[in-house]
Amino acid sequence: MNLRVAANAAMLCVTLALILYGMSSWIQASLGWKDNLLGDVWRLLAIALALAIIAGYAWPRVRGVRKGDVLITFARRHQQTPFGIATINEPIFVNALEAGRVGKKIRVSFQNGSLAEGIIEEYAGTLSPPTIRLTETENISGAEVRFEGGSGGGGSGGNSGKKGKQDNYGELKE
Repeated sequence: MNLRVAANAAMLCVTLALILYGMSSWIQASLGWKDNLLGDVWRLLAIALALAIIAGYAWPRVRGVRKGDVLITFARRHQQTPFGIATINEPIFVNALEAGRVGKKIRVSFQNGSLAEGIIEEYAGTLSPPTIRLTETENISGAEVRFEGGSGGGGSGGNSGKKGKQDNYGELKE
């Protein structure tokens, strides 16, 4: 749910509900209505708030992901500890280079300018950006980071400048 859209829709819908309530006698007289459909302010406010909540939930799905949006992906890193190997999911923010919807493969760029491709997994949530699972990276240098399959997963990181694709088991193929 997008809280900003829900709040803006709530202000707009409540304002319209109050205007309709204030003008209800004039509207009913001009339309020749016998029943007082617009005379209950609480009913109008309840409808206004319901429309605002629906707008907040629907907006991310209607909008999708657009060029320039910030998305999040996760790199799974393995680190040696005194108790064994610890697996850490590290969030990485990327920028969309093209528009898309859930399930579509799009190109993204990292903050250092490296490029990658991935599949959009989720739209933006209440407090989180859209999620993408990276499937292919280009020109990334640094320590090796393995791709990991699965929901909310993906990864990024170094493959020594090589271009590769992820198989069904999360292994990088060349």
